[in-house]
Amino acid sequence: MKTQYIVLILLVLFGLSIKLLTPDRSTQPVLLGNIDTSPEKQLSRQKVINKLKATGVIEKIETSGSLPTVYIGERFLSLTKDEKEDYLSTISDYSYTLNTKTSMVILKDPKTNKKIGKYSQNGLSMKVK
Repeated sequence: MKTQYIVLILLVLFGLSIKLLTPDRSTQPVLLGNIDTSPEKQLSRQKVINKLKATGVIEKIETSGSLPTVYIGERFLSLTKDEKEDYLSTISDYSYTLNTKTSMVILKDPKTNKKIGKYSQNGLSMKVK
């Protein structure tokens, strides 16, 4: 009888120690490559995108197929290359989280509707500076 209680206690303790040592995956962000896909990170990205629109850095973002197209605003061209890449990285990560087939962001001039550049994991490439 004592042996059964000891075994039961050991099983309970062993089960608890396994549970305590096992990380709770439900609170950890899911990563696609190096991209955090958590709802909190997506919300943070959405706030940045909304601010870019509100301040005239970008006019709008459209997605056709798997490629998002960013129509740049007047303020976009005055940004440094690093600032452009940081903002485009945020847009790219946001889009990639929604559609993992996204591999780049197309940049267009909203006045002419012509492609003026692209952003991918290789960085920013633009026809105008």
